[in-house]
Amino acid sequence: MLFPQMTAWPAPAAPSSAQGKLILVEHKLVAANTTTVTFSGLNGDSDRAYFLKGVLVCPAFGAAQSLCWRPNGGAANLFESGISLSAGVISAIGATTVGRIAVTALAVAGEYQLECWIQASKTENAVARRRTWRSFAVASAGGTPAMYEMSGCWNETATNITSIDLTHTVAANILNGSVFTLYKLAQT
Repeated sequence: MLFPQMTAWPAPAAPSSAQGKLILVEHKLVAANTTTVTFSGLNGDSDRAYFLKGVLVCPAFGAAQSLCWRPNGGAANLFESGISLSAGVISAIGATTVGRIAVTALAVAGEYQLECWIQASKTENAVARRRTWRSFAVASAGGTPAMYEMSGCWNETATNITSIDLTHTVAANILNGSVFTLYKLAQT
């Protein structure tokens, strides 16, 4: 289980200066239904990697929707695919270009607990590279949970990541009570 059952979201831990540790960038608690949550003031080239964790509270859906990440607010050059597991059935989630980190397909209102690693630097030892991400989400709304794993790349090697938007594909479907925390890796 990604997160134990809790009645309140715990306060983020104090930052650490040791290499390889996670340092809090920002903690966001959604107070009113919204479509997008933004983390700004980032420097992906110097931060190198981000770890996002959160709980997405969402309404019931008649069809699959998605929570997507948007580097610098844009959706261009994002490619991903994934798998889902529900009631013992593994299914492929087709390749798309929307930058999904979670597919939201609950039949009743519930929440998704999610984790996402984002490789943020555009170069390593002066070698240009695409940024990649890998996410894992568990849907819980009573009954059988569903799990989703997504991975993909931002096929762009020239632009520094200075902000990350989390955007739902349906307006105002990041509901009040959703919470997201972004960390970066400590550097020496």
